[in-house]
Amino acid sequence: KHRLQDRQLVGAEALLRMRDSEGRLIAPMRVISLLRRQGRLAELEWATLQSAIHFLQQCRRDGSQLKIAVNVSAESLRLPDFGLRLQELLALHDVPGVMLRLEIVEWTEIVERDVVDANIAQLLAAEVTLSLDDFGAGYSTLILLSQLAIAEVKIEQALIATLSDAKSQSIVRFIVEVAHRCGAIVVAEGTETLAQEQQLRALG
Repeated sequence: KHRLQDRQLVGAEALLRMRDSEGRLIAPMRVISLLRRQGRLAELEWATLQSAIHFLQQCRRDGSQLKIAVNVSAESLRLPDFGLRLQELLALHDVPGVMLRLEIVEWTEIVERDVVDANIAQLLAAEVTLSLDDFGAGYSTLILLSQLAIAEVKIEQALIATLSDAKSQSIVRFIVEVAHRCGAIVVAEGTETLAQEQQLRALG
């Protein structure tokens, strides 16, 4: 993640990749689909968190203050004591929670709100920040901006890819305005051209 204002590197997203028995990469969505069907997606997400926190431990030793983001689905958030376990993992590696950001996905599957809310309270107490991933795709997550302490909104990359279109510009402008009014920063995923960068600067 680069800050548009000065292009400074401020963070990154941790993504685990799996290989088959012959060492070939397996498509990420296939892995996620298979693990979700088996009820094991939370295991992959925990492995990603462990790797990310180990990396952050190394960054801290090197004097770097990068913020690393990890995708977390409803399957992880509805696990009792998920927040407490993550607090313990951070403490074990002496990593401040402020260096970790959780990108929340698949809110439509969350039904155990008491467990989820308890986990989120523990995460926020540890200074772990929350991000809404793929904003602008699928089900609306606008209500969550008013319900949760969201630090970041990530705009779906399909909207950035079509930023030359007036409708996409209007939607992005709306997302930016709403997110900023709710105290969140905005990430434009998939920004790849100078033209897109200039348009995003103009949109705030």
